[in-house]
Amino acid sequence: MSRAEEIFRRLLSDGEPAIDALIADFQSENLWLDFKRSAADGKGTKLHVSDRENLAKAISGFGNSDGGVILWGVDCRRDPKTGSDLPGDKHPIEQPQRFVSWLEGAVSSCTAPAHRAVEHAVVGTPGTSSCFVATLVPQSVEAPLQCIQPTNRVQYYMRAGSNFCGVPHAVLSGLFGRRPQPRVAQKWLGSLVRANPPSGVSATSILSLSSTGRAIARDIYVNVFAYPPGPNCQVKLLDVDIMRWDRQDVGGNFWNLISREPVRVAPGAIIQVGALSVEVHPPFNRPLSLELSYGCEGGERRQWRIDVSADEVANVCSRLHANEINGNDVLRVLFGASQ
Repeated sequence: MSRAEEIFRRLLSDGEPAIDALIADFQSENLWLDFKRSAADGKGTKLHVSDRENLAKAISGFGNSDGGVILWGVDCRRDPKTGSDLPGDKHPIEQPQRFVSWLEGAVSSCTAPAHRAVEHAVVGTPGTSSCFVATLVPQSVEAPLQCIQPTNRVQYYMRAGSNFCGVPHAVLSGLFGRRPQPRVAQKWLGSLVRANPPSGVSATSILSLSSTGRAIARDIYVNVFAYPPGPNCQVKLLDVDIMRWDRQDVGGNFWNLISREPVRVAPGAIIQVGALSVEVHPPFNRPLSLELSYGCEGGERRQWRIDVSADEVANVCSRLHANEINGNDVLRVLFGASQ
């Protein structure tokens, strides 16, 4: 999961408290986060031209860089003492779902080529008076993206610190001349969750990788690190296809895998790695930690990690046995995902 995706998912899961935390912690704008107050706070009859231009610049700048998130509904001003751009007053979006639809309708006319992986979502509880909107702009596999809003001033942008800057000619030449790059992303597919008597839980999910770049992925590698939360707990990597993967077990809870020579994954395709099985039984004396690092030849190395406190693990076990939560809730906690 990229840094931008991590910020976006946290905003969606935690809602307005996540925004309050950013403000309280003086979280400045950075390479992956941009605060924007909507020009009309969502009260108009269509997307304001200023919002459209800010969206277009961000799609070009974040898409040509490492990706990023726009948080709509928070004012941002430069701190004269530090020089940092810090969030300030909150200005919730009126009818946020309508604002999301306006953003979705504007994306295709913001850049050339259009960025096809931009996501928008309401942050907060719909129907309340305090809602915001987050826009996720992943790194584009079709970069460079040219900003075409306003139409009389086309420009290529990139993210530098807390600003969107015009792309220098030398950098732009490299973007145009760059060969299509392979890229893989981690996915959880399929699941099995059950309560184990007297008070344990077992959860299994299929670890897979999808080819999200523009080139064929080969020499794919995955490193899996697992730290069980107690002496009666275990994590296993099962059902690895030895015809596709060369597997090395390092200790009891560390696995290194690399795809065998003939294996290739076309853009848009998915390859299954194996089934990661987590069995937890009290007592719990440390967090459950799962960490993945993965990539392919010619592609960037990416990482994903989740840490679940001992209290959270105990809470999931007791609530599943009491039928207060379902398997999806367990997956959300133990794997940071749902099916």
